[in-house]
Order: sequence, then structure tokens, then C-alpha cells
Amino acid sequence: RELGFPTANLAIAWDSEDLSEEQRAVRSFAETHSTGIYCAFGCLEEAVGERKVYKVAMSMGWNPTFTDVKAKTIEPWLLHTFDRDFYGCHLRLLVLAYVRPELKFESLEQLKKEIAADGEFCAAALESELKSFEDDSFLRPWDVSGPSPVPSSSPARQGRPRDYSHPGKIESPT
Repeated sequence: RELGFPTANLAIAWDSEDLSEEQRAVRSFAETHSTGIYCAFGCLEEAVGERKVYKVAMSMGWNPTFTDVKAKTIEPWLLHTFDRDFYGCHLRLLVLAYVRPELKFESLEQLKKEIAADGEFCAAALESELKSFEDDSFLRPWDVSGPSPVPSSSPARQGRPRDYSHPGKIESPT
């Protein structure tokens, strides 16, 4: 939020062994996936305005531009302007693609430009070759009869590296 990109920071239960299924999924994702930027679709189970699936640019890592981060973080940025906060809402994420590795930036302005570019890139990827995942039933808990397609992705875009082979499903309170 300080940088102008409000994120739903997910809690990672690093020090506990007695975890819920959701906490295990979040920790497992953090332990088994590379740090960096991912694109995803997400939904808030408690409708904030309407029941909708949102495009997401997600950062996972140590935030190397800032020196005060002591633990790996997962920060999904729902690419939508909300008219109110959604603290305490239950967030579901279908993580679809690895966009780029985590980087350290020399200035906040440089970091802000890259975050904006990551958001634009993720929005475009989610609108094109990843669009069919938007209808996955995991993202529509209010519609248990909804379709769950197994789309065939064709990463035809040039530019950033992508890894479509390891989608992850994450649920967590925001």
C-alpha cells in the first residue's frame, strides 16, 4: 500500500507444525516454489461488492529492496480497484505462471515501475493464453456446479520467461 499497490499479504506459518489444510498449502507453496513474480487468478469468498474472479500479480520472496524483511512473504496484488478494504476476507488463489525472479532495485521509483510493469504483464497474460483458467471451480466456491476446464496453454508471447507447468492452489485469510 505504501508503494501504491495494495496487496493481500498472506500469513506463512513457519514456526508451527499443527497447521490447517490452508496453512499447509500456503507454507508448501512458499517452500517449494522459486521466489519471484507469479500471475494468478483469485477470488474473495466473502463478496466485496460482487462475486468475481480477479486477475492477480503476486510477489513471493524476501523483498530484497527493503532490508527489514526477516521472512519470506507472499503478496498477491488483485488487479482491481476496490471501494473498501477486504481485511479478514478469505482469499483463494490459482497460481498459474512464474513471470520472473525476485530482484533488488536501487530506488523505490525503479521498484514502482517494475511492479506496474509486472501488473500489466500479468493482466495481459491472464486475458489471453491463461484466460480459460478463470472458470476453474476452485475460484467459484459460490457455484459448486461451475466448470473446471483443463485448458491447453500455448505460451506464444515473447518477452518474459513463464512456467505453466506448476499451478498451485492457495487459500488463506487476508
